[in-house]
Amino acid sequence: MPTYPETPLYRSITSGSFPIIVSLPRHDLDLARAALDGGASAIKVHLNAHHRASGTTFGSYTEERAFLEALAKFGAPMLVMAGQETVPTLEEMNALADLGFVEALLIVSSSAKLLNAALDTHHQIVEVACKPSSEFA
Repeated sequence: MPTYPETPLYRSITSGSFPIIVSLPRHDLDLARAALDGGASAIKVHLNAHHRASGTTFGSYTEERAFLEALAKFGAPMLVMAGQETVPTLEEMNALADLGFVEALLIVSSSAKLLNAALDTHHQIVEVACKPSSEFA
């Protein structure tokens, strides 16, 4: 069983309370603020993905960096669905952790297992899934 960092979100989940995690349909600070003001426990964002429900395509870490840095200033727990076929580099994942992202949800192709193994060495990044993205369709 992996050991997870003792973040506020982790404690909320394991304490039996019911955290509300809002997945933003687009990277919009006003939506994030509204979610937090409405009682969200954490905000989830996307990188390197197409969100079918909203029709939004999310860019790479480099393309989304300004938004991610602005979101981090809100001080709320943040999660990232880090990629479908393309995942951020180890340096980008470390940068996400430095911004305060508490979990990185890796839903990636099996060719990225080497990256996932490297991510296990970072204390704030936790691998939760490693399946071809077609399995989540």
